[in-house]
Amino acid sequence: ALQHDSVITRQVSFQGHESYEVIRRLSIEGSTIGVLRIGLSMDELHAIEDRMTRRVAIMSIVLAVIGAMVFMAIVVNQHYRTVSQKYSQIQSFTGSILDHMRDAVMTINAQNQITIFNHRAEELFETKATDVLGKMSSELSSVLGHCFSEIFSEPGPESELTLECAAGHTHIVSISLSSTHLSDGSLESQTAVIKDLTEARQLEREIHRKEKLTAMGELASGVAHEIRNPLNAISMIAQRYEKEFIPRSGIKEYRTLTHVLKDESARVNGIIQQFLTFARPPKLKFANVSAQRFVNHVSTLFQGQAAARHIQFVSHCDYVGTVRLDHDAMTQAILNLLQNALDATPPHGSIALKAFRKERSLIMEIQDTGEGISQEQLEKIFNLYFTTKTNGNGMGLAITQQILSQHEGSIHVRSEVSLGSTFTISLPLVS
Repeated sequence: ALQHDSVITRQVSFQGHESYEVIRRLSIEGSTIGVLRIGLSMDELHAIEDRMTRRVAIMSIVLAVIGAMVFMAIVVNQHYRTVSQKYSQIQSFTGSILDHMRDAVMTINAQNQITIFNHRAEELFETKATDVLGKMSSELSSVLGHCFSEIFSEPGPESELTLECAAGHTHIVSISLSSTHLSDGSLESQTAVIKDLTEARQLEREIHRKEKLTAMGELASGVAHEIRNPLNAISMIAQRYEKEFIPRSGIKEYRTLTHVLKDESARVNGIIQQFLTFARPPKLKFANVSAQRFVNHVSTLFQGQAAARHIQFVSHCDYVGTVRLDHDAMTQAILNLLQNALDATPPHGSIALKAFRKERSLIMEIQDTGEGISQEQLEKIFNLYFTTKTNGNGMGLAITQQILSQHEGSIHVRSEVSLGSTFTISLPLVS
């Protein structure tokens, strides 16, 4: 330190403590008078170093843990993305399958909340999935709630029910129930696969009705031929009696009896002619007819009768295209239905004729506010000779059914006693 004019430092032990010493030559007016030595204890510095070492160790551990957690989070996130992607694919796949199924599918969980409601179920129950998902049957409308409760209360795995799935719309359905359970055996969910059999049952009834009508028509044809010959003989004898065998007394009564005999013979002959026409219907003359012109034509023929009975009649056709049909035969069929509606509707009631396109069919509806038809009679109204009218012959609806069958069409009826009836005709469209 005396030889140099610079600051020299060192670490030395002083009274049992490590010190940090700073030494420099001390000069006054160019004369060296000694050295200046300053010593600082390093205990506090070592304590700080120890604390820093511990902190570094702790920070290293924390950073290592954080790094491990970040790494695990990255791995988990990658796995989550993979699982989410696969789940989305599965969900999309199963959702697509459910939405394209021809059967309605519903699932409820253990809390009776609806968890699955596919597109076909929306159509069948006429409600949106968003309006029912997550809800219990008790939270829905009375019609839907009762319908869902009835579906999931069936004791067997498979059953057939008649349900009012929407207000005023009744369906015949086949229900297949299945359940899933947790590992402890408790119920997790119930799934119902619902097949709408309404059209199939209607088709079966229509086929059965056609077979019955065919058999009855053949029987009527045979009976008509057997009756016609003696009936012609009776009619000829009545004419001869009227002209050739005039009595000397009681001529007025005689004339009355012969007239009655001739008139009744003619009436029975007319009925026989109807039977023969039904058994051997004439060949139809098909042509492309404007749907609107046809509806207007039928309306013109009928509106006078409705006005005479003080019944409001309205008609409307939304379809502007053409339909292939026999104009005269179809006019007869529609007028038969309108006449039945007229007979069933009291004064100041209403009758409506509507026509519109639905998919590949022309739909014509005849709706009235009449007395309606009981469920028991609904099964018989298309039967030959069945009638509830005092002066009816029971052939009108049977002939209408036959005409529609020749057009490859169909007819269905909905009715409630005291509320009225709706006859729905479906005719195929060429395009």
